Amino acid sequence: MSIHTFTGLNFEGTDVQFRQGFIEEFSSLELRHGMKFSEDSGLFFYYGIDSYGGSDQDDSPVIFRHDFETFDGQLFQANRP
Repeated sequence: MSIHTFTGLNFEGTDVQFRQGFIEEFSSLELRHGMKFSEDSGLFFYYGIDSYGGSDQDDSPVIFRHDFETFDGQLFQANRP
């Protein structure tokens, strides 16, 4: 795996990426803009936003291994959704 660090000196121009998922509703938008002013100065701007809904409670219920009671008295029983 490689990690690329961008600056205004090594990234010039504008790049926009939009990604859309299918299962569990994934969406992502990224914007990168770099501008080189001289050999040793530049500007780099990055903005990213995403949304990942994940599965709902019916598809992936939370099941605890042990019984326990919360601080407000709610009882959770083991091996039950």
